Amino acid sequence: MDGGIPRGWSWKFTEDRGLLKLLHVASQVPELCDYPVSAETRQHVAICLARLSDDMVFDTRRKIYKEKVDQYFEYLLSHIGEEGFKIKLAAFLITMLEGPVDLGMGLVTNEEVTAVMLQMASSDDHLNQSLAAELIVQTVSKHERATKLLQVGLPVLRKLYESEDHSVKVRALMGLCKIASSGGDDASKATMKEEEVLKLATTCKAFLLNIEKYSVDIRRFACEGLSYLSLDADVKEWIVSDQQLLKALVSLAKSAGALCVYTVAAIYVNLTNSYEKPKIDEELVKLAQFAKHPVPELHLKDTDDYVDKRIRSLVRDGAVTACVAVSKTESKSALDLLARCMNAFCGMDDIGGQIISEGGAKLLLHLFKECTPDGKIKAAHGLAKLGTKADPNIAFGGQRMYEVVRPMVELLHPDIDGMPNYTALLTLTNLASVSDSVRKRILKEKAVPKIEEYWYMTNHDHLRAAAAECLLNLLFLDEFYDDTVAPGTDRLKLWFLYCSEEDERLALACSAGFAILTRDVNACKRIIEEVKSWPEVMKEISMAENPEVQRRVLMGIANMIESDEKVASEIVAVK
Repeated sequence: MDGGIPRGWSWKFTEDRGLLKLLHVASQVPELCDYPVSAETRQHVAICLARLSDDMVFDTRRKIYKEKVDQYFEYLLSHIGEEGFKIKLAAFLITMLEGPVDLGMGLVTNEEVTAVMLQMASSDDHLNQSLAAELIVQTVSKHERATKLLQVGLPVLRKLYESEDHSVKVRALMGLCKIASSGGDDASKATMKEEEVLKLATTCKAFLLNIEKYSVDIRRFACEGLSYLSLDADVKEWIVSDQQLLKALVSLAKSAGALCVYTVAAIYVNLTNSYEKPKIDEELVKLAQFAKHPVPELHLKDTDDYVDKRIRSLVRDGAVTACVAVSKTESKSALDLLARCMNAFCGMDDIGGQIISEGGAKLLLHLFKECTPDGKIKAAHGLAKLGTKADPNIAFGGQRMYEVVRPMVELLHPDIDGMPNYTALLTLTNLASVSDSVRKRILKEKAVPKIEEYWYMTNHDHLRAAAAECLLNLLFLDEFYDDTVAPGTDRLKLWFLYCSEEDERLALACSAGFAILTRDVNACKRIIEEVKSWPEVMKEISMAENPEVQRRVLMGIANMIESDEKVASEIVAVK
């Protein structure tokens, strides 16, 4: 079984006429169809074709699938001169590019297809024009493909862009935007001049702002065009400086919902620079420069100061509300984008309150449950950032406080780098300060062994101190306190020995733990019996430079003296 469906169900469906019939439906558009289809049919068929393709787990099965697709493609090409077949071919290719994209890209690289695409774009029929524009947009997926289309397709797209039909114009606009953004955030690969790019962005804005005149569908295409342009640093700054435009994006998110989740999330990811960035090896950069090979250039307006200002502007103008509005989708990749931008928003301490009040914590918990493994880490890190500064009772009210524990524990993994570990430890410390029921939940999620791993670290002072503070708060739970005091573990000895550590933050936490644990007579006896060097350690920590560490240690020693006559005599006898 795979997701409740028997694996291999699709093999017979593909071998018989099932796949061919599905491809027939893929070539239909509502305006000219042999079967009753709607505007949403294409997305459903594309998902189904992609699922079928994924189920072809053997080479022989994949070959059969490809043969059926090629057979239908050849059938459409052989009848291309007949009425309606150009529209069917374009609709079929768009569906393939939205579904099993690798197979689709293999079909559109055919020179005959490029010729048909340009013929359709040159015709006077609005349906032909809009489908041609959409197909051009789908095929421009790589920089190399975009530069090739610049030579042949750009004049055609410009002509379509001048169309009086809004549905044709907005699709052509989206195509131009996609070509303009094909160099990504690399300033050296720009395919259009800066003035042209900003002019396209202004047209996208005109579509988005006029809510009364343009339908949600047209505004959605304009939003997609803007999402491509938002890779450009100048456009990023232009977007965040316009409050009306930011509010228009929030308005579209509320009315279109999951239909525009990918484009809205992509805009926010681009504006916050929270997309995946490859690690750059300085030596390889120097080698590439020496070999006169193009090296990606970071734009001045993509530096950290600019990004921080953009994040504050976005959150202030309702970006969190927009993310909540579009989050009801099953697309894992779209949810991952939302997790990335929400994680970036949560990095600013001064806007944490607004994020929480607009439902940010609830959204991040939803994303943690629904995203891919990478997205889960981003969502959990966002929750951890919110929990480090805010009162847990406010940030994670009610039942949510218990739900947050698991994401924090997931972040305590050796494969995840230092910052998420650190923020997770701080949030767990805050959660452990709330009540016994939350502390019990932390123990139930098997967090203690993971926290202790960081406590034992000798090469990272901040992680070590944060782990000690978290364990200190857990000591207020009787169950954990008794486990620490009971013979059989070295926890008690470590609380005592770590009081002498040079790191003040670690020493403060451990001296507090020592003072609390020495209230138990058995703990006092164990320290004397099991720590052979206790007289030297006790002398050292009693003379600690930090007065607060010294006070806490002396409280612990006083507890030991009061606890038992034998222990007291041992301590007093030390010279």
